[in-house]
Amino acid sequence: MNLSIVNKRSLEALAMAGGVDSFEEISRHQYFITDKDNLSFIDHLIRYGNLVKTQQTNTLFDDDTSYQKAQKKPNIPKGEEWAPLYRLNKEKELIGIYLSSHPLDDFKLEIKNFTNCTLAELQNLDNMKNRELSVAGLVTEVRHLTTKTGRPFGAFILEDYSDSYKFTLFGRDYEEMRKFMYEGYSLLIKGTVLQNTWRKDAEIWEFRIKSMVVLNNAREDIVQNLSLRVSLSDIDEELIREIYEETEKFPGKARVRFSIYDESEGIAVELFSRNKLVSVTNELVRFLDDHPLIDYRVS
Repeated sequence: MNLSIVNKRSLEALAMAGGVDSFEEISRHQYFITDKDNLSFIDHLIRYGNLVKTQQTNTLFDDDTSYQKAQKKPNIPKGEEWAPLYRLNKEKELIGIYLSSHPLDDFKLEIKNFTNCTLAELQNLDNMKNRELSVAGLVTEVRHLTTKTGRPFGAFILEDYSDSYKFTLFGRDYEEMRKFMYEGYSLLIKGTVLQNTWRKDAEIWEFRIKSMVVLNNAREDIVQNLSLRVSLSDIDEELIREIYEETEKFPGKARVRFSIYDESEGIAVELFSRNKLVSVTNELVRFLDDHPLIDYRVS
């Protein structure tokens, strides 16, 4: 890499956006760890690169000792890993997209089971008249404002996998829900598409928010049952052991239910555990997603 063309700022942007993630021994955050002289690891790499280039140019006139000394690479510093959301926001800021993952990936279970609408669908409310809807997304922008008469109100932009949507809150709704209006919050929002009563001259429909929940807390608060569906022909001691061991790892508040079905007879038996309560964690969800013999749902 020609360091006379690629400057420090370019290298920082490249590292921050994930452009050098192929160097697996170095994590992104390590490039920006500073030493006692307030020099980052990138600063040391640039110095090292320039020194090596100089030594290679002058090696005919220098002894081998000085050349070998220049070859000593700077040590990779250790420090606290970046929070996932910080890393993803830097990707979005620098290259316009979330590259390594999406901030909502940890909430796919909630989105799949507790929403019935995407933000893209909200763009045409005429098709949603009087419907109760649930959407989820990441807050990407927040504004706290004041009307001409001095009354506070606020607006925020929510983004999901499909689109983004601007919500505006006034009066009591704003006072009650402003605690959720922070950039970086992932929210589950419930509301109803109602006609705007302030506009007498036209039929205008709006999504009126009834409640908000932070997605980080939604699973424990909302999920009451974990239902596992298994074929009678697949049940054996090994499968029972797997289910028992995995659910034992994650105690919580959700009741475990079973649906044992016999496809040949066309019947199913519903069972539930009286003493098994679990927390539906991402780790447990991954186990269920990867298991070929178990279907599941939450409620």
